[in-house]
Amino acid sequence: MHRLLVFAATASAAKQQRCGCAVIGANASLAANPACPERFRGHDALDAGTAELTVAYLYYRDVAYAARHVAAWNAYDDALLAKLLFLIVDDGSPRDAAADVFGALAPRGRVVVVRIAEDLAWNVGGARNLAFHVAPTSHVLAVDSDQKLSPALLDWALAHRPAGCAVLRGFPRVLESSGRKHRRVHPGVVLESRRTYWTAGGCDEDLVGHYGFTDLAHYGRVEKAAGCALEAAASAPPLVYMDEPREKAAFFSRSTRRNRGVLDAKLAGDAAWSADYLRFSWDFVRLS
Repeated sequence: MHRLLVFAATASAAKQQRCGCAVIGANASLAANPACPERFRGHDALDAGTAELTVAYLYYRDVAYAARHVAAWNAYDDALLAKLLFLIVDDGSPRDAAADVFGALAPRGRVVVVRIAEDLAWNVGGARNLAFHVAPTSHVLAVDSDQKLSPALLDWALAHRPAGCAVLRGFPRVLESSGRKHRRVHPGVVLESRRTYWTAGGCDEDLVGHYGFTDLAHYGRVEKAAGCALEAAASAPPLVYMDEPREKAAFFSRSTRRNRGVLDAKLAGDAAWSADYLRFSWDFVRLS
């Protein structure tokens, strides 16, 4: 038995919209942007059920990765699966949509797909904001789609959910092909609460459209938020790195020059952090 929920995007005039549909409101969560309140979708649409942790993946035509993730999920025991909700954010895949790919693979457990309508270049921050917006659990483990998770790592994450305003980052990883330790920790995998994420300001969508520094911008905001801190996940069991090239990298420039300048200006106080979120179209459609 498996249940697949799909949040499919609708057609829109998003290119004419200059601001995101949401702002940070009360209780460190998103609320309607007064500039366009009709576009906002409430964040309580998903029921956590038995899940204690949302595992959120960013997806862009990652067909080979999807099959390997589902194979791993299907090997988890029932007790672990009951504590997890797998959230797939399809970042505008023009084909090989996540809903079609994951649905055909018949995953065990609870899987949710939310799809962004526009195929925006390097919309990492926007996609991650959407994940932390719709996740129904208090904590989210945000993972790139080329990182596979062992049961030991998930058990560790469940046991180490930060109680305060803290972000666990710097997860170690090994190469799937050889089992050898990767020379770098993963820069973007994080474990944090939704309250921490939005208290710190989420991801800055001014960086969307260009490559790089999305994670560093979020970490910079965490460090500037009163009472919040970054913590190392050095004791975590390793991620398993699957090293096929990412589809999106073939179509979009990986130059970091523009985003480096934007981030430097924001950290120096010469430019404001973004204050509106979800600058794209998406909508809820439930399939069971």
